[in-house]
Amino acid sequence: LETMVERLADDHGRARELADALARRWPSAIDPETVHTNIVCADSRLLPADLLAYLSDADVLAGTIDAHTVRFVFHVDVDDDGLALAIAAIDRYREVSS
Repeated sequence: LETMVERLADDHGRARELADALARRWPSAIDPETVHTNIVCADSRLLPADLLAYLSDADVLAGTIDAHTVRFVFHVDVDDDGLALAIAAIDRYREVSS
């Protein structure tokens, strides 16, 4: 938190956009109003079981922090293109799994 402080707001904004995208697809898994930092946490019990594997295959990295929480983190290495990649992968998942 001592370097690149001026760009933290960008990470927070991207996290909120991802939270909004997830909530549009799986409304009960996440409340975007609770996302105030660069970290997005969603209830893994309310997301498709194979979503993380699908996203990993699409070069979108996320992980779990406990048995019921999926976590996405935005940082200096994840820019607007990375956010777009993640949202596009989520959209594709919805298309192929429908």
